[in-house]
Amino acid sequence: MRNRCSISAIYSKKLSNANLNSRSILAHRFYGIILISLLLSINEFQEELINNWDWILVVTIFGVALPLYLLQLGIRYCEPFFVMMSTCFVPVFTFFFQLFDTRIQWSTLSLVGILLLLFLGILSIFVSNKGSSPNFVI
Repeated sequence: MRNRCSISAIYSKKLSNANLNSRSILAHRFYGIILISLLLSINEFQEELINNWDWILVVTIFGVALPLYLLQLGIRYCEPFFVMMSTCFVPVFTFFFQLFDTRIQWSTLSLVGILLLLFLGILSIFVSNKGSSPNFVI
């Protein structure tokens, strides 16, 4: 595998190749993050957590769990390098959705940064596939 992939993606691919299903892999991925986040926020934001538990649950499911599950499925069926490089598209969608939020001002610098990341991500995919048959169709 290519050394440009994250360690998490590489081990997720190995676990998928060992016939461990995506739900099992995802269930064991972020214990540390969950525990540390809870410990840091429980004392500081206890009232906000209690008052907004319904929105926290919605964001957790649709903003964290579902995207991570889909990412895990992508790692299972594709090369980890391609999956990680495809995450270069995430800022494009975020920037697009923010255009509809009147609280956020237009930022040319953000647009330039996002386009640069996108260009470099796409370029790295073509460079990594140079000399081999591509695993995707454009």
